[in-house]
Amino acid sequence: MLVHVMINNYIPAKMLVDTGATAIKINVKLLNQLNQDIPEDRRRGYVSTAGGMKVAEEVFIDKIDVGGAVKENVRAFFMHESYDDTHFDGLLGMSFLSDFQMTVDYKNNQIHLKR
Repeated sequence: MLVHVMINNYIPAKMLVDTGATAIKINVKLLNQLNQDIPEDRRRGYVSTAGGMKVAEEVFIDKIDVGGAVKENVRAFFMHESYDDTHFDGLLGMSFLSDFQMTVDYKNNQIHLKR
Protein backbone atom coordinates (compact mmCIF):
# COMPACT_ATOMS: atom_id res chain seq x y z
CA MET A 1 0.00 0.00 0.00
CA LEU A 2 1.32 3.45 -0.92
CA VAL A 3 1.01 6.24 1.65
CA HIS A 4 1.64 9.96 1.49
CA VAL A 5 4.37 11.06 3.87
CA MET A 6 5.61 14.51 4.91
CA ILE A 7 9.31 14.59 5.71
CA ASN A 8 10.82 17.38 7.82
CA ASN A 9 7.63 19.45 7.38
CA TYR A 10 8.42 20.35 3.74
CA ILE A 11 9.16 17.28 1.59
CA PRO A 12 6.12 15.35 0.37
CA ALA A 13 6.85 11.75 -0.55
CA LYS A 14 5.09 8.51 -1.44
CA MET A 15 6.25 5.42 0.40
CA LEU A 16 5.35 1.79 0.13
CA VAL A 17 4.35 0.31 3.51
CA ASP A 18 6.70 -2.62 4.15
CA THR A 19 6.37 -4.38 7.52
CA GLY A 20 9.12 -6.76 6.42
CA ALA A 21 11.67 -3.93 6.18
CA THR A 22 13.49 -3.34 9.46
CA ALA A 23 14.08 0.31 8.60
CA ILE A 24 12.93 2.98 6.20
CA LYS A 25 14.66 2.84 2.85
CA ILE A 26 14.78 5.94 0.66
CA ASN A 27 15.93 6.47 -2.89
CA VAL A 28 18.80 8.80 -3.77
CA LYS A 29 16.42 11.43 -5.18
CA LEU A 30 14.71 11.73 -1.80
CA LEU A 31 18.07 11.73 -0.03
CA ASN A 32 19.14 14.72 -2.13
CA GLN A 33 15.91 16.56 -1.22
CA LEU A 34 16.74 16.14 2.47
CA ASN A 35 19.68 18.46 1.84
CA GLN A 36 21.53 17.34 4.94
CA ASP A 37 25.20 16.93 5.55
CA ILE A 38 25.86 13.22 5.37
CA PRO A 39 28.93 12.38 7.46
CA GLU A 40 31.70 10.46 5.70
CA ASP A 41 31.86 8.01 8.61
CA ARG A 42 28.19 7.00 8.33
CA ARG A 43 27.40 3.34 8.80
CA ARG A 44 27.49 1.22 5.68
CA GLY A 45 26.47 -2.37 5.37
CA TYR A 46 24.47 -4.93 3.52
CA VAL A 47 20.70 -5.17 3.58
CA SER A 48 18.60 -8.04 2.38
CA THR A 49 16.19 -7.06 -0.38
CA ALA A 50 13.88 -8.95 -2.70
CA GLY A 51 16.69 -8.64 -5.26
CA GLY A 52 19.33 -10.05 -2.91
CA MET A 53 21.96 -8.42 -0.71
CA LYS A 54 22.63 -4.73 -1.46
CA VAL A 55 25.02 -2.15 -0.04
CA ALA A 56 23.16 0.49 1.99
CA GLU A 57 24.17 3.60 3.91
CA GLU A 58 22.55 4.84 7.11
CA VAL A 59 20.98 8.29 7.55
CA PHE A 60 18.62 9.76 10.11
CA ILE A 61 15.50 11.70 9.11
CA ASP A 62 14.55 14.51 11.48
CA LYS A 63 10.78 14.05 11.25
CA ILE A 64 8.30 11.83 9.43
CA ASP A 65 4.56 12.49 9.46
CA VAL A 66 2.09 9.98 8.06
CA GLY A 67 -1.40 11.44 8.38
CA GLY A 68 -0.68 12.90 11.81
CA ALA A 69 1.33 9.93 13.09
CA VAL A 70 4.69 11.57 13.76
CA LYS A 71 8.11 10.22 14.69
CA GLU A 72 11.36 12.14 15.00
CA ASN A 73 14.98 11.11 14.46
CA VAL A 74 14.07 8.09 12.36
CA ARG A 75 16.72 5.65 11.16
CA ALA A 76 16.75 5.12 7.41
CA PHE A 77 18.96 3.68 4.70
CA PHE A 78 19.61 4.58 1.10
CA MET A 79 21.09 2.53 -1.68
CA HIS A 80 23.00 3.92 -4.64
CA GLU A 81 21.82 0.89 -6.57
CA SER A 82 18.17 1.77 -6.24
CA TYR A 83 15.09 -0.40 -6.47
CA ASP A 84 12.37 0.41 -8.99
CA ASP A 85 11.54 3.84 -7.63
CA THR A 86 9.46 5.25 -10.46
CA HIS A 87 6.21 4.98 -8.47
CA PHE A 88 7.38 5.71 -4.92
CA ASP A 89 10.20 7.37 -3.00
CA GLY A 90 10.99 4.64 -0.52
CA LEU A 91 9.84 1.91 1.82
CA LEU A 92 8.13 2.81 5.08
CA GLY A 93 9.64 0.17 7.33
CA MET A 94 9.64 -0.78 10.98
CA SER A 95 12.00 1.99 12.15
CA PHE A 96 8.86 4.13 11.82
CA LEU A 97 5.99 1.65 12.05
CA SER A 98 7.13 -0.09 15.25
CA ASP A 99 6.04 2.96 17.31
CA PHE A 100 2.43 2.53 16.21
CA GLN A 101 -0.39 0.05 16.23
CA MET A 102 -1.32 -0.33 12.58
CA THR A 103 -4.64 -1.47 11.20
CA VAL A 104 -5.39 -1.81 7.52
CA ASP A 105 -8.76 -0.91 6.02
CA TYR A 106 -8.55 -2.79 2.73
CA LYS A 107 -12.04 -1.79 1.68
CA ASN A 108 -11.12 1.92 1.70
CA ASN A 109 -7.43 1.41 0.90
CA GLN A 110 -6.26 3.11 4.11
CA ILE A 111 -3.99 2.41 7.03
CA HIS A 112 -4.62 3.72 10.53
CA LEU A 113 -1.71 4.37 12.88
CA LYS A 114 -2.21 4.79 16.62
CA ARG A 115 0.39 5.08 19.41
